[in-house]
Amino acid sequence: MPRPSFARATVARAAPILVLAAVLAGAPVTSAVAQAPPTSAAPADSAIRLGGWSMEAWAGYSTRSTDLGFLGNMPDQRLALAALRVGRRIAAHPNTVLEYTAELIPLALLSPPARVLPPGTPGCPVDGQCGILGGSSLGAGSAKGAGVSPLGLTVIFRPAHALQFRAGATGGVLWFDEAVPMSTATHFNFTAALEAGAQLVDRNGRGVTLVYRFHHLSNGGTGDDNPGIGSHVFSLGARWRVGRR
Repeated sequence: MPRPSFARATVARAAPILVLAAVLAGAPVTSAVAQAPPTSAAPADSAIRLGGWSMEAWAGYSTRSTDLGFLGNMPDQRLALAALRVGRRIAAHPNTVLEYTAELIPLALLSPPARVLPPGTPGCPVDGQCGILGGSSLGAGSAKGAGVSPLGLTVIFRPAHALQFRAGATGGVLWFDEAVPMSTATHFNFTAALEAGAQLVDRNGRGVTLVYRFHHLSNGGTGDDNPGIGSHVFSLGARWRVGRR
């Protein structure tokens, strides 16, 4: 019998290998990539995302101011505030969120101001001033005002949790219907506040806030006198998100 040619011998030897390759090619292919678990989803609370707006409505009251030198030298003054705040997230981290905030203050109440009487007023020394002390509680005679706090930053801690903590600072102005806290001061006053507190919110950003504010008020030297008031304001509010979630 003649010997098979070299080509036929090569095909005969390669046939089993080709068959095995075809079987393997048709088999399901698995890989480390296919078996790897999907990437975990981002935290459900969208507070960690940039953008989006928050709104707050809050009201606060200070039982009495304290004598703190240049931070406030008019003790025993009462202050009440009602405000609407808008905030926008400008920086985010899994554990903290930074918000820019601005506030509209449609109502501010301050203890009745002291009256400083000019020299020569009946009952006053001829060569000096005298005064009538203002009230130390809110009520009849209280000064009424309104204003804005366009400069504010708030840091929110634990943004992916229901219970969140916060700290911040604001700056703005208040205008009253009479000079405060005494008649030789001014209607127009500057304000600055430091705040710290907590908020309890749901997944949609709706919830309540409890915040302490150290609130400073003075006219910055624009009046004949520049008395300052340092108030300890405790506030309760409601918070919700609008726009982007």
